[in-house]
Amino acid sequence: MFQSDNGARVHIPALSSWLGLPPSLASAKSLRNLASFCEDPAIPRNFAALTEIQSQVARLTAALEGVLSTGVPISIVQLFDTDLNGIKERYSGDWSVTAELDLQAAKLHLYALRLLPKGEQDASGSSHISDTKVFKKGILHKGMIAAVRLIQTMTEASATD
Repeated sequence: MFQSDNGARVHIPALSSWLGLPPSLASAKSLRNLASFCEDPAIPRNFAALTEIQSQVARLTAALEGVLSTGVPISIVQLFDTDLNGIKERYSGDWSVTAELDLQAAKLHLYALRLLPKGEQDASGSSHISDTKVFKKGILHKGMIAAVRLIQTMTEASATD
């Protein structure tokens, strides 16, 4: 996450995907290098957590290259949601307000990608359509939780300043 001169916080990988640019960490080699960087005991654990969140967003963006026009597959949303939750679990002892803000912003980005274009929900089969509607409601619910948590964390952070 980057903070601009006017104080706005910008999620860099999300911004690059919004602009149609490949993320700066799109290659498998870059992601492997980041993973080994995060395992280095000399790296502050909170910084490693932030780096892993950004790495997950870059992985998501790279995985969705060419897929966004047809819709984000449900399985990708579930996979990345689990991966993002895993970061918070791994770094729970070193978790910070900044890490929570980044995590919730990454989740909102993930859920929004699934809701934007029509994709799998256009497939034939009534049970598939029903399953997709249930999943879409679940995504909306998860998005609401992430948004509320993001607002709550920002409110708590501003109260301590």
